[in-house]
Parts: sequence; structure tokens; C-alpha cells
Amino acid sequence: NNTTQNPIILHNSPSGAVERIIQTLLEKASDDTRRGKKPSLPLWLAPTQVRIIPVAEEYRELGIGLAESITGRGVRADVDDRNESIGKRIRSAEREWIRYVLVVGKKEADSGVYSVRDRETKNTYASSIEDIVGRIKDQTAGKPTARLNMPMLLSRRPQIMA
Repeated sequence: NNTTQNPIILHNSPSGAVERIIQTLLEKASDDTRRGKKPSLPLWLAPTQVRIIPVAEEYRELGIGLAESITGRGVRADVDDRNESIGKRIRSAEREWIRYVLVVGKKEADSGVYSVRDRETKNTYASSIEDIVGRIKDQTAGKPTARLNMPMLLSRRPQIMA
């Protein structure tokens, strides 16, 4: 028509936006590694926020009960019930970037106070479940929440053998 027109352009790429956000988070983690800091995802986004490690088979049910209690309060928790050493299970949690690791044994079962390893601060301290959940809720306030999207017990998760 030989007249100026302003075409309407719609561009909607939610998958592309998600990919860019994930890329940004991974680049930040890589940059943290170069600076000597441990890489991590934001706590609200981490697939598992708390890993519970029973020291022996007899504390497995206690670990499951704790995980169910924590999960019921809106925090993603799982239990490493695999037949591995404590050290290997703790290292596994480190490799998976899990922020809080609770080790459960006789002392914790008797007292109700749990040994908590905080990956970000590198501190280990004793705390009650209420305090742990409260701390996580404070750190994730105003952020979206979701349930754990895989089996709670690590022994029931699919294993990739390469």
C-alpha cells in the first residue's frame, strides 16, 4: 500500500528463558569455583535442601521419620540409606551440592539434637529439627516451593552405570 506499517511481533520462548537462567547459575558456580568458593545453587532452587545420613541400619527408620517431618514442613529432604561408609555418603552429598547434611546416630536419637553440616559456611553444629527448618524457611522466604521430585530414599533412585 506504500504506507508505513508497524507489524506486531510476538516472541515467546519460555524454554529459552529457562535455559538462559540455568546457564547463568552454572556460570556463577564455575566462577565461584575459580575463586576458591564451593559452587552451589540457591537454597530455594536446590533439588535437595537437606540430606539425612543414618550412621547404621538401626537408625534408618529414624532418618526416614525426620525426612518426612521436614518434608511435611515444606523443605525438600532425602535419606542416604545406601550401604556405604559415612565418609563416602557425606562426600556424595558434597558432590551433589546439598547445603545441609544431618548425621543421625545413637546420640542424636537419644537427645533430639542433630549434627548439622552446612556446606556453604563449612561449619558443623548441633541443632534441633525446628531450628533447622526455621533457618531454611528464613533463607527461602518469598521463594517458590516444590516437593522432592524423586524417591526419598537414595537406594530407590535409578543408578546410572557408565
